[in-house]
Amino acid sequence: MLLAVGCSKDDDDDNTTTNNNNSNTTSEYLKPGNDSRPAWTVDESIYRTYESYMSVQLTLQDTLLDYLSEQDLMCATIAGEVRAVTPPMHTGDITYFPIIIPGNNEKGKVTVNYYCDKLHRIYSLPDWSSFLPSMAPTQNGLPYVINFIPIGE
Repeated sequence: MLLAVGCSKDDDDDNTTTNNNNSNTTSEYLKPGNDSRPAWTVDESIYRTYESYMSVQLTLQDTLLDYLSEQDLMCATIAGEVRAVTPPMHTGDITYFPIIIPGNNEKGKVTVNYYCDKLHRIYSLPDWSSFLPSMAPTQNGLPYVINFIPIGE
């Protein structure tokens, strides 16, 4: 599976990060940025426009869970159109983002975006999944883990 990650860059980034030291690479993803909280919104009419829904629970990889706050947001888009936006929810000791994505059984890919308020950064995982209304809402009973920071970095 191909993993692509996009992040906002801090104005002070000089793009000289080396991949020889994994902790230095990861720390680049965890540097505070200057992104403002996005104004992602979903037009309520979208739920009347589309006939199918993909309902999933998503969570962050452990590295980003340390920076989670109640001001964070997760957003799902298809072809650049915002289809779902949600803050974090908690059940017991599990934190997750419940996402309900409307669609028309299209062949579009779901992109997942995450705003981390503590880091003032927006992370993006393009083409996380095809739009699949039949997709299980969880993976083995737990939310799907979204790896915005490549594993091993």
